[in-house]
Amino acid sequence: MSRFPFAAVEAPLASEDLRRLAVPFAGAVGHFFPGSAVVFQSLDADDGPQADDAAWHEAVGRVGERGRPTLSADGEILFLPVWNDDELIGVAVLHRGELPFREMSGSWLLEVSRILSREFRLVKQWSVDGVTGLPNGQQLRAGLAAELVRAGGDAAELGSLMLVEIHAKGRDGEQVLAQIVRAAGVLDGLVGGVAPLYACGAGVFGAIWTGIDTEKALRMGEALLRRLKRENFQKVHLGICRFAAPGSGAGVEANASLLLDQAWAALCAARRRGPHALCAHAALSRSQDHPFASPPDEVMTRLRRQWRGLDRFALLLLRPNSEGGAGESLGGCLASLLGPASAPVRAEGGDIFVALPGAGADEALAWVGSVQEGCRCLAGIALYPFDGCRKSATAVNAAKALCHATFLGENGKAVFDAVSLNISGDVYYNDGDLARSVREYRRGLRLAPESVNLLNSLGVVLVQMNRYRAAIPLFEKAAALDGADFMAPFNLGFAYLEQGRPAAAVVAFEKALAIDAAHPDLLFWLGRLYCRLGRYAEAVRLLERAMAGQEATAPLLGALAEAYQGEGRNREAIVLLERAARLNPRDAGVLSLLGELYHDEREGDEVALSLCRQAVELDDTAWQAWCRLGRVQYHLGDTAGAGESLRQCLLLDRENVTALYLLGCICRDGGRWRQARRLFERVLRLRPDHVKATSALAKLTGAAR
Repeated sequence: MSRFPFAAVEAPLASEDLRRLAVPFAGAVGHFFPGSAVVFQSLDADDGPQADDAAWHEAVGRVGERGRPTLSADGEILFLPVWNDDELIGVAVLHRGELPFREMSGSWLLEVSRILSREFRLVKQWSVDGVTGLPNGQQLRAGLAAELVRAGGDAAELGSLMLVEIHAKGRDGEQVLAQIVRAAGVLDGLVGGVAPLYACGAGVFGAIWTGIDTEKALRMGEALLRRLKRENFQKVHLGICRFAAPGSGAGVEANASLLLDQAWAALCAARRRGPHALCAHAALSRSQDHPFASPPDEVMTRLRRQWRGLDRFALLLLRPNSEGGAGESLGGCLASLLGPASAPVRAEGGDIFVALPGAGADEALAWVGSVQEGCRCLAGIALYPFDGCRKSATAVNAAKALCHATFLGENGKAVFDAVSLNISGDVYYNDGDLARSVREYRRGLRLAPESVNLLNSLGVVLVQMNRYRAAIPLFEKAAALDGADFMAPFNLGFAYLEQGRPAAAVVAFEKALAIDAAHPDLLFWLGRLYCRLGRYAEAVRLLERAMAGQEATAPLLGALAEAYQGEGRNREAIVLLERAARLNPRDAGVLSLLGELYHDEREGDEVALSLCRQAVELDDTAWQAWCRLGRVQYHLGDTAGAGESLRQCLLLDRENVTALYLLGCICRDGGRWRQARRLFERVLRLRPDHVKATSALAKLTGAAR
C-alpha cells in the first residue's frame, strides 16, 4: 500500500451515509425535534419509503431545487435538507412529534439543517470503522436496539442477526488489512442492498435482516457462503440468530447484547465445522433436544420390552396435529386399537410410539390409515430389519420418517426411506453439521443410488468442504440421469471452475442455460466466463438479460462493462463502471477496469494509474487487477513496473495471454528478442487467432533473417 490504510478522520458526508448511519443520525435529530419519527433518503424520491406518494415526491423535489426546508400541506411532515458543506446530499423527513412544525420559522429550520449536517459529520467520525469505512460494531448494537424498539412487543419474530467472519491472512499486517477491505467490498455488494453492513473489526462483519425468519436466513446464508467461496475467500464462517421484540427500555439494550452473544456463539460453532460453514443459534439451543436425538432412557427401556425377541416389526411415531385435547383423543384411539398387550409408549412433546410386531410397510400404512380415520395425526414409520440398522436405531429412524411426513399434509404418513434421509441430511446441513449431513446423504444413496436430489445434495456439501474430486462425479451422474435437472449442471460448472477447467465449466453452464434461461446467477457467472474466454458478444447478451431481470449490483455492472470493453464499447462501459463504483467504492475489479478505460479513452493518465494501483492494494490476489495495472504502466512508459505487475499476474494465472503478450513486447523493446519470441509463441499456442502476437512474431522472424 502506498497510503495510510485507515480512513481519514475528516471524512465528508455522502448520500449513502443517510442509509448506513440512519440510527445515530436519527438520535441527533431527536435533540432538536423530540418525539419526531425520522427517515432519510437521497434526493431521488424514487428510492424513498413513500416513493409512490405524489405529494412526497413533489416535496423532495422542492427541497432539491431550492435547498430549503419544506412542509407538507397538512403541516405534519417536515422535509429538512442535509448538507455536506454546501452540497445538498439528501433529505431528512420528520413526522410531527412533540413540537408543531408550523410554528417554526423557515430561517430557523434552515439553520438547524446546517447544524444537524455538521452534527452528522461528527457522528460519522465515531460511527465508522477506520479500515473499511463501514459502520462499526457499536452501530451494530445500536441498530439492533433501534429495530427492537421500532417494532415494540407486537411482532413474535422480527428477523435475524448474522455475523460473518472472513479469515484474512497474508505476509504481513498490510496484506491482512487489504484482504479485510476486499472482504468488506464483496460483502457490501452482496448484502448491502438487503440490509446495512457493519464492520466489527478483525474481519468480522454483521448484518440485521429484518422481516426474515431463521429458515430464510439460513438459505440466504448458504447462498452467501457459496458466493464468498467463489470469490476465493479460503475460510468463511457465519453465525445466525433469530431475534424477537422484547418491548422497550432497559430490556432492549440487554436483549441486543444477548443477541450478539448468541450470534457469536453460533459463529464459534461454525468454525469447528469446516472452512466454509454456518451455524444457527437455534441449532445450538436444541443440541440437547434435537429432533433426531435418541429418545430418553425410560422411553427406550419400554420400547425394548416391546420388540424383545422380535425378528420383524414396524415402529410408528405418531404426532397429534390439532390443538386442545388431540393428544388424549389419539391416546384413546390407540388404546382401543391395540388392546392391553401392546400399550403405546408416550415420548416427549406429546408424541407416541407404537410397535406393530411382524408388520411390514403395507400393514403399517394400513394401520395408520385406520388411526387417522378417528383422529388427525402425522405418522413416521420405521421398519426392522432395515439396511443393517440395530433395533435401537429404529426409534431415530421413525423420528426422521415423521419429519418426512410433515411435508405430506396434515395427515401425512411416511415410511423411512431414501427421501427421509435426504430430508434429515438437509436438517443437519441447515444446522451447519456437514459431517452428519454427508453421512445421511450417503446412507440415502445406498438405498437409492440414482436419486438426483441426493446426488446433488451430497455434491454441494462436499464442495463446501473443498472435496471437489469427490463432488464432480456426483454432479456428472445427476446430470446424466435427468436431463431436465437444472442444479446438477449448474453445480458441476462451479466445481469445474474451482479445478481450473473453464472449458468444461462452459459446457456445464450451457447445459444448465438450456434448462433455465432466466436464472440470474447462471447468467452472471456464464457471462463472466464468456468474457474470460474472449466471447464478448455472447457475454453481452447474457449479462444484459441479467440486468433486465434484477437490481443492478456492482459485480453485475462490472461484468457487463468488461463485456462492452471487449466489443469496443468503451464509453458505455465507463458509464456502467462509474455507477458500479458509486454502489461499491471498494470493488477492485471495477476500479481496475475503470482505470484501464480512463487510460484508453484519454480521461486522465494519473487518475487511471491511481485507480489501477488502488485495485491491487484492495485485492492483490486478482490477476485481472495486476494485468490491467501492467498494461497501463507499459503504455505510460514504465516498463520496469509493468514487467513486475505482469509477472504477478502470471503467478496467479499462468495462461493469461494479455500478460504474456505484453511481457513479450517489453522483451522485444529491450532487445531481448529470443525471450520475446518464446513469449509470442506461447501466446499463439494458447490463442492461435491472436492477431497482435502473430504480427509481432512475424516481424521478429523477419528481422532475424
